[in-house]
Amino acid sequence: MPAEAIAGYLSRLGMETNISADGTLTVEVPTFRGDIEGPADLAEEVARLHGYDRLPSTYPPSEQIGRRTASQDFVYRTRRLLRGLGQTEVVTYSFASTRLFDRLGLPEDDPARQAIRLLDPLSDDWEYMRTTLLGGILEVLATNLRRGVTETAVFEVARVYLPVPGQELPREPLHLAGGLMGNATPRFWAERPRPFDFYDLKGLLQALFEGLGVEGATFLPGTHPTFHPGRCATVRAPDGAVLGYLGELHPRVYAAFDLRPPVLVYELDLETLAGLVRPLRQAASPPRFPAVARDLALLVPEDLPLPVLEESLRNLGGPALVSVELFDVYTGPQVGKGKKSMAFSLVFRSEERTLTDEEVNEAMERIVCGLRERFGVAVR
Repeated sequence: MPAEAIAGYLSRLGMETNISADGTLTVEVPTFRGDIEGPADLAEEVARLHGYDRLPSTYPPSEQIGRRTASQDFVYRTRRLLRGLGQTEVVTYSFASTRLFDRLGLPEDDPARQAIRLLDPLSDDWEYMRTTLLGGILEVLATNLRRGVTETAVFEVARVYLPVPGQELPREPLHLAGGLMGNATPRFWAERPRPFDFYDLKGLLQALFEGLGVEGATFLPGTHPTFHPGRCATVRAPDGAVLGYLGELHPRVYAAFDLRPPVLVYELDLETLAGLVRPLRQAASPPRFPAVARDLALLVPEDLPLPVLEESLRNLGGPALVSVELFDVYTGPQVGKGKKSMAFSLVFRSEERTLTDEEVNEAMERIVCGLRERFGVAVR
């Protein structure tokens, strides 16, 4: 709109106007118009007198494009993947009690008991801010079981509240927890239903990590007061940091929540897990040259974890070793006490040429010698 037209409208409202040589419009607002505080108010007066119906409809200009942040996108993909894996998302209360910590089997000196107490709790059951999501997950499973729902697979993404010494406000890391209860397969006339076991839960998390692009997370034997001894694993980052726990419930926890086996649960630090996501996924062309497959049966110490052995196999095999797959495990009198037999299928392939038998034999010899020196492993 020309400056002259604007000055005309404002003059009708008792305002003095002046147009400078460069086209700048100066307006002196009367003292009785205390509602006029800036250019936007003047523009509104002009539009009112000019007629709103004569103004074209336009969208306000903006250079910002709405999108999720990297952390929000990670959480969104986590929820979507778990729902795609057959899990149902739940939302539980952010409060806990000392009784809940007792039911989880947490000892008195456990860090999870160092919770922040509310100044005005709603009840004794909601006296503290939660430090773990496992209590809420188990309450959901117990409620379903009381109502006759025996097969349940749930998860929750929510914050826990961890006190910081010397600070008034706690840390609020984002955690992921979930649980499986009942049978993994439905009842069928020709086949008995199969209950959930540890490997169902481990496979679920491995599928989640693969979908998120998480690299370097390993599953190693672990201990936790809420989980059954010998049926618990620790999820660790490449630097050894603990990402979380998974496994079957301790018998005392079954009794405390009125649950019956099998129940398998997990809890992970989602923010730390996000740091292991590879930034880009690379697509590889189909292999041009044939692969060479070899089987290797090893006699290993019974306490040697599979992830440690697999990592050593890959490192010793070099870049030509493209696949390591465990296909058999045996323990018994034939292998001796404190030992176990583990058979692997190894696949070698080069992206540049066809490998010779001599090259593969050298790689196999390097693997066997390296494992013998590191772990005392023998070929069976």
